[in-house]
Amino acid sequence: MAAIANKKVLLFSTAYKETTPLELVTATLSDFGAYLVTIEYMTPFNQESDTTSSVNTKLSLNLKNKKIRDFVLNEIVPRVDIILESYRPGVMERFGLSPATVHSVNPAVIYVRVSGYGNSIKSIDQIGTAGRDLNYLAASGILSKFRRSGNQQAPVVPANILSYYASGSIYIITILL
Repeated sequence: MAAIANKKVLLFSTAYKETTPLELVTATLSDFGAYLVTIEYMTPFNQESDTTSSVNTKLSLNLKNKKIRDFVLNEIVPRVDIILESYRPGVMERFGLSPATVHSVNPAVIYVRVSGYGNSIKSIDQIGTAGRDLNYLAASGILSKFRRSGNQQAPVVPANILSYYASGSIYIITILL
């Protein structure tokens, strides 16, 4: 896809391996020629980095450090076309990298937030809840469709292809391409 070729994509990620829709999105964008830069949020508790992805450039930074945040905002953000992040609501605001702040530095950037429950709390049950594929399948009622035949009525835990890949990833890719 010529539309995404040579675009610079900045992914904010955690340093530990996680399965999110952004794995498929970044792999797909890379396949279409985008240049991927990942900033992994490093803390003293997660010092190991995932080196198996198709990222072109990877930086491991502690975004709680103001000098590092200022560097990201003033030196990296102005040079990218797309920003992807999947932190819980409010995290990027605490880092000083909210969409409003980023757009004040780079008005043309496409800022993509991936949040399973949205950016506002709609239910008391969602407060402090990490969204995971199984949570989304259960909340939507789809999990009840994964039953074994015969006497066993407990749901079978499906692979993470429905809510993560079939909905989240495809939606993001469709918008960007």
